[in-house]
Amino acid sequence: MFYHIYDNFTKNQIMWLSLIIIFICEIPLIFFTYLDILKFKSLEKYRINYKKKRKYPSNTDIIKGIKMNIISVFGIILPLTILGITFINKYELYPYNMSREIPDMLTCILHIIAILILSEVLFYTCHRIIHFSYLYNNIHKIHHLHTETFALVAHIIHPIELIIFTTVILIPPILLKSHIMIMWLCTIIINWNGLIIHSGYDFTYKKNIPYILEHDAHHEFVRYNYGVMFSFMDKLCGTYYLPK
Repeated sequence: MFYHIYDNFTKNQIMWLSLIIIFICEIPLIFFTYLDILKFKSLEKYRINYKKKRKYPSNTDIIKGIKMNIISVFGIILPLTILGITFINKYELYPYNMSREIPDMLTCILHIIAILILSEVLFYTCHRIIHFSYLYNNIHKIHHLHTETFALVAHIIHPIELIIFTTVILIPPILLKSHIMIMWLCTIIINWNGLIIHSGYDFTYKKNIPYILEHDAHHEFVRYNYGVMFSFMDKLCGTYYLPK
């Protein structure tokens, strides 16, 4: 597919295709919000519960979440991305590998793994810092207003926090000079992950896979599970907790 893109677009135009990735990243948000609105009884068993039955978000919560999502995507992420791409294209300072040839499979896999691990380390570090009292009360607290999360909560965050965690995603592929296709793929993986772990649903039901429960428990218990995709940083730093 990239060969077709490369043969029909200039490097500047390929950079602009990154805007499409922003909207692909939102696909799970639409899916889970649809489930939250319709409240299918057949899916109740996949809802994450602790000592009480999990409530669905109210219409007010959903409307607020949609408004925050519009502000986050169209008011912050999209304008900043447009500014960044404009600057990159003007000075031809491409931060990614823009060659026609995609790296071999092993190189792609190694880059993806490295990007996800580096992103996790950066995310964990920034997340721990933003939980310090002053930063928590003035920036991060808005994201913790809901102890029982739903997908839209992933976008209920302070603009400064949004910029910080967006930067966390962008830094690793720039450091590795990864191919732009790899950057696009990792951006989708990380953003889809963020929506899934806030959704309140665990479709690995009774599979003994703690992946989704870890961040959900972070919102319930606050002082644990600062990681977003893996648990190795929490386990290394003694902040891991999985409710029984």
